[in-house]
Amino acid sequence: AFQFKRWIKKGDENGYAIAIGHPHQNTIDVLAKELPLAAEKYRFSTLSQLIETQQQEKKSWSTYLSHLQLDSKN
Repeated sequence: AFQFKRWIKKGDENGYAIAIGHPHQNTIDVLAKELPLAAEKYRFSTLSQLIETQQQEKKSWSTYLSHLQLDSKN
């Protein structure tokens, strides 16, 4: 339960958190108890989905900045 709370805190601080779970009974028990509650507040995704989202946001941000640069030249 300590690691789960630590993971949630990291997500609150950074906007995302990455966790790796091992198939030990204690891990399964904690996730079975905590994930449904956490899912009410947080969105869970795979690491590849997180990377794709961040790449899209970076492209969007770059596009936004390039438009600002063009507008400032006019």
